[in-house]
Amino acid sequence: METVPEPPTATRDQLGGLVGYQLRRASAAMMADFSSELSSAALRPVQFAILSLIAENDGTSQTELCRELSVQKANMVPLIAELERRGLLARKPAPLDRRVQLLTLTDKAEHELPAWRALVACHEERFFGALSAAERATLLKLLRKLWAENAGSFALRTAGDARLLTETG
Repeated sequence: METVPEPPTATRDQLGGLVGYQLRRASAAMMADFSSELSSAALRPVQFAILSLIAENDGTSQTELCRELSVQKANMVPLIAELERRGLLARKPAPLDRRVQLLTLTDKAEHELPAWRALVACHEERFFGALSAAERATLLKLLRKLWAENAGSFALRTAGDARLLTETG
């Protein structure tokens, strides 16, 4: 069995044995690296996530994005406005309900998206490079399981505090 050395700053008391604490530390380091990688594109992680979801679901609504990313509508509005101001996305009224705005990428964003995805791939390889392909698959499976089991209760408990993605990303 492989021994994993503790990082030099690892907490060696009860706190260091808490999965949530270790997950938060890893998340903070990952988000710092992710943000740094995207800085050359003048994008924050949450903006990349928004643009990626719109690319995969052309004509999605802000409400659908909020649900998918666990971002409150009030926090999504300025994010969408900024991306629109930068010429990366466009809004158009839904044909059946003109109050609903559907979001689509502009040609500029579609042109840049492959380069942004390459930056994310570099980040993923650098940050998760210490893990084997099997370990990455296991980690992803476990994180998806945790999210699936806790997303509903998380949303209810944090209804007034869903700004995590916009603050850290």
